[in-house]
Amino acid sequence: MNKIWHGLIKAAKWLVFGTAFAVLISACGGSSSDAPPAVTYAISGTVTQSAGGAASGVAVALSGTSTAQATTAADGTYSFTGLANGNYTVTPSKTGNIFNPISQAVIVSGANITGKDFVATANNAATYSISGTVTGATGVTIALSGANTGSTVIAADGTYSFSSLLAGSYTLTPSLTGYTFSPASRTITLAAASTGNSFTATANPVAHSISGNVSGAASVTITVTGAASPAPVTTDGSGNYFVTGLNDGDYTVTPTKSGYTFNPLSTSVTMAGADVTGKNFAGTASTAVTATVSGTVTGAWVEGVTITMTGGATTITNASGNYSFANVPSGATYTFTPSLAGYTYTPASQSATITAGSAAAVTVPSMAAASAIANYSISGTVSYAGSKTGPVALWAYPSNCIGCIPAGGTTIAGPGAYTIRGLVNGNYVVVAGMDALGTGQKNATNPNGQSATVSIAGATVTANVTLTDPAVAAPATPTGLKAQPGDGGAFVGWTGAYANNVELSDHYKIYWGTDAAASNLTPITVTADNDTMYAQSVANGGVYYYKVTALVNGAESAPSAVVGPVTIGAVAGLNTVSGTVTFPGTATGPLTVGVYDGTTSTIRFARIANPVSPQAYTITGVADGTYNNFANVDMNNNGRFDSGDIRNTGGQAPSITVAGNTTGNITLTTTAATPSARTRFYSDPSVPYSSTNLDLHVIAGFKSIKTVMLISGKDMPLPLDMGRDWNGFVAWSANAVTTPVVGQAYVFRVTYADNTTQDVTDSVNAVFNASNLVQSPVVSFTAPGSATVPQFSWAAPAAVPAAAPYTYTVGLNGSGANWWQDSIASSTLSVLYNSNGQASASALSAATTYNWDVYVTDAKGNTADLRSKFTTP
Repeated sequence: MNKIWHGLIKAAKWLVFGTAFAVLISACGGSSSDAPPAVTYAISGTVTQSAGGAASGVAVALSGTSTAQATTAADGTYSFTGLANGNYTVTPSKTGNIFNPISQAVIVSGANITGKDFVATANNAATYSISGTVTGATGVTIALSGANTGSTVIAADGTYSFSSLLAGSYTLTPSLTGYTFSPASRTITLAAASTGNSFTATANPVAHSISGNVSGAASVTITVTGAASPAPVTTDGSGNYFVTGLNDGDYTVTPTKSGYTFNPLSTSVTMAGADVTGKNFAGTASTAVTATVSGTVTGAWVEGVTITMTGGATTITNASGNYSFANVPSGATYTFTPSLAGYTYTPASQSATITAGSAAAVTVPSMAAASAIANYSISGTVSYAGSKTGPVALWAYPSNCIGCIPAGGTTIAGPGAYTIRGLVNGNYVVVAGMDALGTGQKNATNPNGQSATVSIAGATVTANVTLTDPAVAAPATPTGLKAQPGDGGAFVGWTGAYANNVELSDHYKIYWGTDAAASNLTPITVTADNDTMYAQSVANGGVYYYKVTALVNGAESAPSAVVGPVTIGAVAGLNTVSGTVTFPGTATGPLTVGVYDGTTSTIRFARIANPVSPQAYTITGVADGTYNNFANVDMNNNGRFDSGDIRNTGGQAPSITVAGNTTGNITLTTTAATPSARTRFYSDPSVPYSSTNLDLHVIAGFKSIKTVMLISGKDMPLPLDMGRDWNGFVAWSANAVTTPVVGQAYVFRVTYADNTTQDVTDSVNAVFNASNLVQSPVVSFTAPGSATVPQFSWAAPAAVPAAAPYTYTVGLNGSGANWWQDSIASSTLSVLYNSNGQASASALSAATTYNWDVYVTDAKGNTADLRSKFTTP
């Protein structure tokens, strides 16, 4: 179970329970004993017959933030009560009837919802269904118009459907505040079931500004070109200018005024998630004739190359490699020099002469880019003859280490052609897997395959992959079921079956009820996504029982043992944690803030329905201990901590120590992806061997990552297709061609699940060496250690990391105990084997040799790893 609760913070795929229980996500418990009861709301309406009169006995289903069933009374009315704020869909049904509208999407936000009415018409004609999927966002409403009307909110897996539709013409239109959709709508002529009506949601980008000052000239025109080309602006009376509405990307800023020249002529700007200031110019009165000079960069990578002209003016090439400088004084020869880390250019620069007195445009001869490190690519085709659909992720692994960090990778929309660039000479196997469940997680039911071994020796090679549906075992009964109550809901978690870290079930079904068999209420089905947990909105005071089953390709396991009775209500007493949560922009959903203890699986939380930054909060029922202090603004109001929310989950929540009442202030950002350029020094004196490695990572944040490409960086094969991990981040690691240098920058082009792109950059901030290794490593088989559970000890490194705090991580591998790892504070210099209970074997084997490592890791993740060997008695 600890793995499950830890996933709540680590993977950040939680479903919040509703008005009061959303807090549970933060802290599985939550408010003081005298806290007011959770505020809930109702949805109600009436079903009438088209021929007149009430329609009684109609089944009305509620889905969305919570699920329920109702039946219309004799007067045709129905209602659902005890509902938290959230997105819902109301759908009526009765044999021999069709309804208008088919269904209605409802948003509950601080008030009861009435008047959700339907008209029933007796009709035994053939009916059909329309279904599809929305990717890139959650909480999307699909409106149906045409021969009948209706609306629904997509399910957690992005799917939606309308059933019981007569033949005719229909239009589907998706909507969600802050998003646009492709296509904007779909029109369908329905004469049979219509499936696959997909939409892609794209978040509207957040714009920033460029500003500066121009001296020596008044009313100067400032023109910005590049990723966008806004209308020119004019400097104010003090020479200041301000250009707004610019999304991330590369730009060139150019001042112009008749009779003036400027220094510099133009300047390049890279917009990356923040305003850019201080782009200043100096104007000089001049009667010189000027011209425009243009050129092109060709070759391996042409975009984002900085071109520096004689005199210091700069500009950046566009996606086609083109660049230009305006208002260049005539009568001189100018040199143009390209630069982008990791590339060389042939020739290294080019010159162009502007004839005196000429204003004619001048073209600079082209310059060709090549990676400073020779590299090649693997191309091929992914084929699949099965019925499943979904994006396909590919990784190129060294043939002798399939499953290690891949040498490169990519993602394609479905079976078809692919290319992985940035590979050096060597032998490779290409592994591919389809994300058929749409969760971004590995699953045993996903189609997969791998190529034959291919060898790169100075040229591009081809490797084709055939995906097949894997053989799957019958579903295993989940274990460790745990139902934890909170203010306004229950948090249900369990342990599913895994093999080699791959989940074996594709869905789970949670049964619950007021009876001891947990069977008299509608069961809840959830998609398997490596987070075997579910948060349920339930009114305080209710007493419930729970059990869970696993499903594989429709087959269902036997149920787990029933847990209960579980009495829903707040956790009271102990300490309080309070503070403020600061976040950018305007919240469009509730804030959940809490503390989580991974050791005891304790969660305490608070939920604010309509937060305004900075938002105060208080959490009760918190015992002394160390927690992760997390927060999530649920921007799409779907009850999950997912893409599009403003949050610090996914391993980003800060640590907080509670000893009495404690303050925890949190600042959230809308970072879409976090890059990291880290280094690792490794030493094994028994060989002897040492190396310095460069580790590059990109971790998903505000958005889900589709793929990542390294486009710039010293001593790297470029451009390098890095692909993505099943958990939404990517990593690349190799022995550095040369020892990394502090300050070296690496630029990653991230493509998100909504098909938008962003360039993100990080720089090396530390390079460890032998002085950063721990000293005097010792393995003791005497008390407190033993022959099978030894104690590991060491002395602090001669040079401790500058980036505090730093930690130690002790790891062991070898036969008998395949793997064990534990991270501890730098104040601790010894630890017993399996101290955290996470080893794959609880005791070591006799007369067996093991490797053990102690990693010194600074605050950023730079490491110095000392490996030693020992043999048990």
